[in-house]
Amino acid sequence: MKEFIVKHQLALFAVITLCIGWFWWAQMALGLWPMEYIIIPSSLGGISPILTLVILQKISARKVDLDGIVKTAKIGRVQSPWLIIAAFSLPLMITLGNVLSFLFGFESALNLLNPDPATLGWALLAIVPICLELCQTRQTLSA
Repeated sequence: MKEFIVKHQLALFAVITLCIGWFWWAQMALGLWPMEYIIIPSSLGGISPILTLVILQKISARKVDLDGIVKTAKIGRVQSPWLIIAAFSLPLMITLGNVLSFLFGFESALNLLNPDPATLGWALLAIVPICLELCQTRQTLSA
């Protein structure tokens, strides 16, 4: 079991982080928390990477650490289709969620981008290419 965790630590980190984060954020999105306590699920979802790291360290007897996870991510050698999938997966999930919310009757109008944070959403589109460029530059400098 430990060998499997060490070998697939990046994928496990990503999957477990998303599961923990979305567990709390889904409760927030579904309105299960009153507005005065919304900071609780938001914060618990936000610290999901830390919780995931602690879980992986406990299960692997401390053979998995943040440095090892980062080293297994090979941004410079990733094929272009995977980078495109990574860049568009979040906007696609948000759009799909808005469509499903409209179809199930939670929204009276179909909004592909929510009106309140739409300007922030457009600004965030630049983050993925910038992060990829910074990672590639860092990898080139360290080589």
